[in-house]
Amino acid sequence: MKKGIFCADKIVCMSQIWKNHSSWSYLKQKRPDHGIYYLAGGDCEYVMPGGEKKSFKQGDIMYIPKGINYEVYFNNINENDDKILKSAYLINFNLTDTKGNETAFSDGIEHIYSDTDGTLEEMFENIVSLYFKNRVLSTKSEFYAILSQIAEKRTEENGSAVWEGIKYIEDNFNQPITVGELAKMCAVSETSFRRIFKETTGESPVRYINRLKIAKAKELLKSSEITVDEIAYFLGFYDKSYFCKTFKSITNLTPAQYRKHRLRR
Repeated sequence: MKKGIFCADKIVCMSQIWKNHSSWSYLKQKRPDHGIYYLAGGDCEYVMPGGEKKSFKQGDIMYIPKGINYEVYFNNINENDDKILKSAYLINFNLTDTKGNETAFSDGIEHIYSDTDGTLEEMFENIVSLYFKNRVLSTKSEFYAILSQIAEKRTEENGSAVWEGIKYIEDNFNQPITVGELAKMCAVSETSFRRIFKETTGESPVRYINRLKIAKAKELLKSSEITVDEIAYFLGFYDKSYFCKTFKSITNLTPAQYRKHRLRR
């Protein structure tokens, strides 16, 4: 999902019970709000007007954006299982950015997490209960807590896929490193590596590497015996002007200004 600061309001929560081969349609009208959907039992398949299909299974959590058209079909629900009291949990909401403009987490229906062990289902049960008790603030708080938990769990899972690359960067940040080499090391595509890396660290691989280099540069600049050219070469910049530009983008000072400031202290 796209990241950024947002505000969710007009939150409406409900639990649902679906029968096998039942369906729901938003083909004649666009979906009026955003939704987070927890599939508690069975399978479902979303069919878009152009024929594209997206299938989900029990425990999957999906984001459905406002303003789209689709049909959804439910199957493989064990209607004789007394333990399955709910087929799904739905949280509808309005979403705006910091300027009050409407925004979205993604442009289409997106799988955002698989709750295979059922640890998040209790939170969905709780938010439905809070909503029907008309506890508005608690409902909103629980909604943000659900999003936070999903984000943390996604980071934990995705982080493991790039951890070897992160460790390699930290041990070899002054050596030539390409994103392609790191992706190969982690056995993922370069596109996936970039995405997972940013979800895990909050930064692009290049920004992460440069931040480590500049942290080391700041240590070296404390000594007046090492020239800026030598520091740039040691850190693998090979171009003093690019090193100075990168240093200033992170510290708001040139290397010379930083050294002068440090030596005065």
